[in-house]
Amino acid sequence: MKYPSIPQSAVKTINIDCLDGGLNTAVPQEQINDNQITECSNVWTSNGALRTRPGIVADGNSIIRRGSEIYDETCDFKISDEKFNIDGEDCRILTIGACYSDSQYDAHIYFVGESGKTTSTGYIHFNRVTSEQFFCPESIVYFSGAPINGGGIFALITVRDIEGTGARDYYIYEINSSMYGWERNLNFYIPTIYINGRGTRFKELNSEQVYGDNPKYLESPNLLTGGFKAYYSSDGISSCFKLPRNKLKGNVRCRIYYNLSSYTEWFIYEGSASTTQTFFSAEVTMTVDREKGFVNFTSNSQDYPISIMTLYRENNIVFTAYVENADYPKKIISSKSVAFDDSHIFLGGGIGSNEVFVSEFSNPLYFPQKSAVTVGDTTGPITGLAHYKGKIVAFKKNEIYSISATKQGAFSDYVLLADNDKIFHKPDTVKATAISRVIGCTYPKTIQVCGNNIVWLGSDRHVYTMSGISSANIYNISAPIDKLLAAEWKIWFSIAFSFIYGEYYGLMVNGKSYIMNFAVNDFRYSSAAWEKSNQNSERQWYIWKFSNKIQYKGAVSGLGSTYFICFGNDWNTCYKGVLSESVCSDTDVTKSGDTVSINEYAFSSHFTTKQFDLGDSFLKKNINAVSLRAEGDGELNIEYLIPKSCGSERADLKSGAMKNIRLLPMIHSAESIGLKISSDGRFSLSGIRINYDIMK
Repeated sequence: MKYPSIPQSAVKTINIDCLDGGLNTAVPQEQINDNQITECSNVWTSNGALRTRPGIVADGNSIIRRGSEIYDETCDFKISDEKFNIDGEDCRILTIGACYSDSQYDAHIYFVGESGKTTSTGYIHFNRVTSEQFFCPESIVYFSGAPINGGGIFALITVRDIEGTGARDYYIYEINSSMYGWERNLNFYIPTIYINGRGTRFKELNSEQVYGDNPKYLESPNLLTGGFKAYYSSDGISSCFKLPRNKLKGNVRCRIYYNLSSYTEWFIYEGSASTTQTFFSAEVTMTVDREKGFVNFTSNSQDYPISIMTLYRENNIVFTAYVENADYPKKIISSKSVAFDDSHIFLGGGIGSNEVFVSEFSNPLYFPQKSAVTVGDTTGPITGLAHYKGKIVAFKKNEIYSISATKQGAFSDYVLLADNDKIFHKPDTVKATAISRVIGCTYPKTIQVCGNNIVWLGSDRHVYTMSGISSANIYNISAPIDKLLAAEWKIWFSIAFSFIYGEYYGLMVNGKSYIMNFAVNDFRYSSAAWEKSNQNSERQWYIWKFSNKIQYKGAVSGLGSTYFICFGNDWNTCYKGVLSESVCSDTDVTKSGDTVSINEYAFSSHFTTKQFDLGDSFLKKNINAVSLRAEGDGELNIEYLIPKSCGSERADLKSGAMKNIRLLPMIHSAESIGLKISSDGRFSLSGIRINYDIMK
């Protein structure tokens, strides 16, 4: 009797050394790379393995502030986009606004360092004006520079009447020298805009009678103030002097020097036209014509020529006056964005302004008129500024520009008076160059410099990177997750922010963070290239979902740690929580009176692989073994995703050490297989192997 032969099986293996390709929702899942995943929650790739994300750890010592009397409608929060070096540590500035009894508003200000150290710097206080007017801060932007009256950190504050009139006002505050407490600063730099001025009868003189260069304009007007200084030389016959500006406002002061340190001063207050002082034993009256900008000296109702000074003959008369300064102080103080280079301060984005205003660190309350630049056309405001590769990158809604400032330096002019310290500032040259007129950004808190690249969320809700100051270096890097970003409610992007955690960029949107590894060899590709070929597996995007019990407002990254600034479940306790890879939960901290409550919200994590094609559909495949190399502190749930079939198993990881786990699903007649792996604890998975037979 002849027996038929037993069919021989051909053993096949699908081997994935590491699922390090990230999420890909751009194409059908059967087309993605083997090391990519189709969906996920709370996982990322770190140290060569796909693992559970870090949790957020906080305790009672993490509380920054709580105010039991805060009214929700006026409680607000801001963490600065820029970092400030405080006592050798990079810090961000946190502002928590608290309204008490509907009559006073305090802006509490803190330095939050990269080490997690939090330092209170006091508060800025605002009182109700009348029963119909209550001005509270609408925006606060900080910048640093050389100290003027205090510690050299300045707050630009726009206040708005919250009672409904919409009226606004604009203030500048500076932290005091002890770095605790804030004072309003009106000590703006008053530039010398004119020297070698002449009296109105100067041309009647022989040139030998008065020496000196021709009159010239010197420094550029300061956009923060209409104040200016102008120097003139007395000639013995002129009693009238024409100032370089007209339509004068405010006070007018004149000093006439008769040696380097002695002078007579006339001071005319706003609303007055003249004042009288004793000058060389004569009663001399100074009168100002504010509309025309003339100053005239008289005595006994007769013109009084100012004599030539024997000991100080040139520029011995100095006028200090003010003109109306239009909207420029408002445009600067209402700025929404700030950036720094090695020696300059850049401000922009205030009250619809498309201008960038530039000052030097050495003179931070002097914004020269000639050091401002219009960015693009006049229709759109600056939405964000960032320092990148020695330039300032200015974003508008659909445009990007490079801003550069070239120092012109300071100079001394020893013919001028000692009261002006002889040092004068040439206005720095500022230039704006278009990078893109198509791509822009309306979400400034998403902008981050990541290694050699700058990353941001575009106005079109694609994530972009730029690897150089050129439109040719701009790439859409969010193609793998663009469908997910498009599905988010648009309103959440208005409060989106980004953070850095190690080598990852995180985009936080409504308690959900899209995580992307920026430390790869080729940190760029175009969307067209992605659609043509999906072979680039280095674009690693993942999704972290945080507890909805906590409000996440911003982050401070550096020194190997990342701290989130959070509001607790009571909407009233502000605290900081550090990302920690040792926990699988997020911490909420609340405080009532002296009682601190700490709640830990455990999270689960999961991911789904692609559907691995097992070959020709007319051949029968038996899946005999699935091997995982994993470690963790809980259990893994492995779900087999097979068309027209299903199955799942659990694997114990409680030993904690990396180990090989061999599962025997014994699945028959399969055409493809995918895996969904989940866990309620921490896990790390470094490889998957699937063995199957083809029966002949």
